[in-house]
Amino acid sequence: CASARCAAVHGACTRARSYFCIRAPARDLCGSRAPYFRIGAAAALLRLHDAASTGDEMAQKTGTPVLLCVGVAALAAVLASLLNAEASVQYNAAEGTSTARTMADALADARSTANWDPVLNAKGVRVWKRVEHAERTSAPMAIKSQVYAAVPPRFFTDLLLTRDYDTARLFNPTLDGGSDIEWFSKHERISHVRTKPVLILKPRDFVVRVRRESRSDGTELVLNTNTVHRLAPVAQSHVRGVLNGLHLVEPHKDGTGCVYTMVSQMDPRGSIPMVIVNWFAMRRPLQYMVAL
Repeated sequence: CASARCAAVHGACTRARSYFCIRAPARDLCGSRAPYFRIGAAAALLRLHDAASTGDEMAQKTGTPVLLCVGVAALAAVLASLLNAEASVQYNAAEGTSTARTMADALADARSTANWDPVLNAKGVRVWKRVEHAERTSAPMAIKSQVYAAVPPRFFTDLLLTRDYDTARLFNPTLDGGSDIEWFSKHERISHVRTKPVLILKPRDFVVRVRRESRSDGTELVLNTNTVHRLAPVAQSHVRGVLNGLHLVEPHKDGTGCVYTMVSQMDPRGSIPMVIVNWFAMRRPLQYMVAL
């Protein structure tokens, strides 16, 4: 009977250990193998298994049920979920309190000409870059681009925020899909966005807090800030990137069109050298804005 009890505990702990293992990508390559890393719950379950194997007398005296191991596993999972949820709520609450200041700073930055170096001026699109001298090769550049569109600001902004991914891929072909995972109001949400893989590299995904503001002068603003959310955990199939930026759509003086200014800073993470990331970042706005 004692042997059967130990065997049952051993089996439950083995299954729980497999459940509580997470994979961490060793390389930024599609289909790459990755080592397993055990979290604290698995270690606790293994200690429970050792205690059950060597402490048969205590188990007989106290009548400890075989399902204790499974109960501990379930409790650990619930606690981990609650902690993640609390951390997500606290993080996003803090983000919400600073939204006004962040929007004001981003707007001032988009309208400023200081510290922006011109990159190109072609097909009606102008592009600038900004990077700290000490971080020229190790940090993602901030990129600002601008174009005129012969449509009203509100119409243009609705197109930017379309949830029709077939339409969005017409001007952003790297987009793979996504979902809105939490709404704070009809103007503010958290979205999880996925992009397609490039060559042999893994696809990227981003969790972004999106806020839209419409001003009395006809100006439309969309602020993107990187965030986290319990409903969008990091998946082994993707590399979690970082994305921040502002979309500024202002009425043109002609009274019918608008001027679209985009300021963005994106870090795809993974093993891509930053010099390559920055090289593409300077050139992609031309293709994006012409298509848009």
